[in-house]
Amino acid sequence: MISLVSIGAVAFQALKADIRAVETRLITVEATLREEIRASEARQREEIRASEARQRGDVTALRGDVTALSDKLDRVLENLLAAR
Repeated sequence: MISLVSIGAVAFQALKADIRAVETRLITVEATLREEIRASEARQREEIRASEARQRGDVTALRGDVTALSDKLDRVLENLLAAR
């Protein structure tokens, strides 16, 4: 009977050691995942900033195009009115 108890105690201790090892691995994996998420978020923020900068440039270029087209339209209309 004492032998079964000691075998059970040894098995229990081994189980506790296995649980601690799993907990340690989980903590390590969690820390790694958190770091990867932070890095990914930083990359996404940078990509968003770059995209916003490109969009601002595109909008500025479009405004210039619209202004140029508006000026041309004004000249065409002035010429049409002058031709009457």
